[in-house]
Amino acid sequence: EGFWDYRDFHLNIYAAWVLKARVHLHAGNKTGAYAIASSLLNGTMPGGGGANFMTVFPSVRTLAENRRDPLAFTEVIFGMHDVDRSNVQRDNFSTDLLPENVLLTGQTRFRGLFPNIIDTRRAYFLDASNYSATDSLKAIIKYQRGQLTGADPYPYRYEMLPLITKAEVYLIAAETSDNDADKAGWLTLLRIERGYQQNNMDAFLTELDQVLQDEYERELYAGGQYVYFLKRNQKTSVPGQTGGNVALSDGKLTLPVPDAEDYNRQ
Repeated sequence: EGFWDYRDFHLNIYAAWVLKARVHLHAGNKTGAYAIASSLLNGTMPGGGGANFMTVFPSVRTLAENRRDPLAFTEVIFGMHDVDRSNVQRDNFSTDLLPENVLLTGQTRFRGLFPNIIDTRRAYFLDASNYSATDSLKAIIKYQRGQLTGADPYPYRYEMLPLITKAEVYLIAAETSDNDADKAGWLTLLRIERGYQQNNMDAFLTELDQVLQDEYERELYAGGQYVYFLKRNQKTSVPGQTGGNVALSDGKLTLPVPDAEDYNRQ
């Protein structure tokens, strides 16, 4: 009755494995995390046997250009169904919001994060220059409902909030790999999915750590998981919006306790 057609709305077996890899990663067990991530990407189940992981969650680039979306719906391993997802865009990223209420990136940081115009993720930012007379700011349209032409084979794509994606599996494999060649290889495969060329690996072998951090930010921008990368790697700063770096204090990486919970503890 369509259950298998929408497995990405259920905590399916692949989502369970990637969630376990995420737990291993946060706990500092890189070997365990790498075993799971690399197995899935190589077409085998971490517990043994074959896996159709790459077939079940095909690259968004296998779709015609008029069928692609900012969240790469086909690559979502597990997500929440939200019929009001458009509110996420309106309440957090809309250029109609007051400056203090909208997530914006400066032109300097935007160009630093997306130096190559072939990166498909670059197109999912909207000019928000009305917020500044000195810097052309950018607002992300990741959660905005797209205008696809023709019948959409994925009718629920604009009602999904992704929680676990295939891109994260590549990132986990790269972060936990024990040698630079493999790390660069996993990053290259992810970047190919986002428009880069096959032979772009040697160019960043000398700056793998920064490329890894940038790929986390590019892929997970406005998604929430990037903060955990910063925390577990004990990052003390992030690139600033107009250049330079911004220091990360403990408070900036710690979510506040809701007032209702804090009050009940007293």
